[in-house]
Amino acid sequence: MPSEQLPSEQPAKPPLGRLEKLDPRYYWRNEDQDFIHWLTQEDNMQLLGEAVGLELEVVLDGTQAEALQSDLLCRDVATGRWVLVGNQLEPTDEHYLGRLLTDAADINASAIVWIASTFLPEHRAALIWLNQVTQAEVQFFGLEIELWRIGSSAMAANFKLVAPAATPAKEVQDPMEAIALASGQATSAAMGWHPEKIGLEEIEPGEIDPEKIEDSEVLGDLEALEDLANPPLDEPAPTLLEALQAELEHQPEPPPEPLSEQEQQNLAFWISLCDALEQRGSIVKPSAPVPGDRIGFAIGRAGFRLYAAIHRADNSLQVGLHLCDEDAQAYLGLLWERQDLVEAEIDAPLAWDAQTDAPNCVIYGEQDADLDSTARWPAYIDWLCQCLEQFHETFSERIKVLNALDYRKPFGKPFNQSASKLPSPLSHNALPNSLSLPT
Repeated sequence: MPSEQLPSEQPAKPPLGRLEKLDPRYYWRNEDQDFIHWLTQEDNMQLLGEAVGLELEVVLDGTQAEALQSDLLCRDVATGRWVLVGNQLEPTDEHYLGRLLTDAADINASAIVWIASTFLPEHRAALIWLNQVTQAEVQFFGLEIELWRIGSSAMAANFKLVAPAATPAKEVQDPMEAIALASGQATSAAMGWHPEKIGLEEIEPGEIDPEKIEDSEVLGDLEALEDLANPPLDEPAPTLLEALQAELEHQPEPPPEPLSEQEQQNLAFWISLCDALEQRGSIVKPSAPVPGDRIGFAIGRAGFRLYAAIHRADNSLQVGLHLCDEDAQAYLGLLWERQDLVEAEIDAPLAWDAQTDAPNCVIYGEQDADLDSTARWPAYIDWLCQCLEQFHETFSERIKVLNALDYRKPFGKPFNQSASKLPSPLSHNALPNSLSLPT
């Protein structure tokens, strides 16, 4: 008779805590000071950007611009266009939406990001409708700010996207139907159903007759119309708002354009770079990897970006500071006055590229690299991480105090010709000497 097997002792597991949802005002007392101060911090702007799929830079908050009724003015880094951010630590109301729309029209904003503690169904429907009927390059986002805690641990914030921006699948042609959609009282025509096409102008329970159908293209709508006219007795009929939401959720998305072999390589390389920055806890915060040959990173001030770039024409990698503000020429001139100190901190000569009559200037260095040699990618990635961090440490505090009015352009000469010590934009400057790649 086999001996009885005793169960082996399992290692003790830590107890699970209880997830508790808190009122946002438990942490942020008011919108104008507490919440805005928290939101404009770099990590929290990145959290917001991840929620809406945009890379955002703060330009002004509501206390810095008297004409701005909204709470925050940002720039979409990818397009350079304006993004308005409004917040309410309370349920949404139509008056606040009106303020956002007024500001957006005034500055030709590309997006409105509306944050609230709770989104009422009619306001969520209004944003969905706005995304349907406005031009594709204008987007409206609705987010609920959530505050969570596990037991007595630290609190954590979360942005819950309740009204995402999406390319409209169809347009509402009738203005009255558009108003009905926004108010949550849409008619069947606004929902994409047209009873007059199939002889069903007056639908009564039990009166749908397939023989009355005249247009074969709408046969697929018959089942939906029957359900609308004869809802099951044991199930409540869906509201028009619920039907609209279901319609939007089932719209097929167009297939993405296939990436070329070069774009696939770019994307894999930038993913490796962003993963490395994340793993080392870098001061340079990873951004969303892209299939292009250039990727940007925040440095704490709008109009300034760190970047890394792939130059296949001359087999090199480039790291630099991109000045993309309308006063970029003046800012470059002010930094050029400290050129010796800057290059001493980075431990390498840099290229200072002032493009005449263009609001784009760069300060950069390069290193030879062959991306087809994937075995050398770890060395390239490590070099980029170190260089980006060195640029961040060298420039982040300097750019925060720059004032374009302090710059005095030399009389009679454009900036990019006024200083003979400016290296050629095409020169290859290894970056930095102490971080050179192994041969």
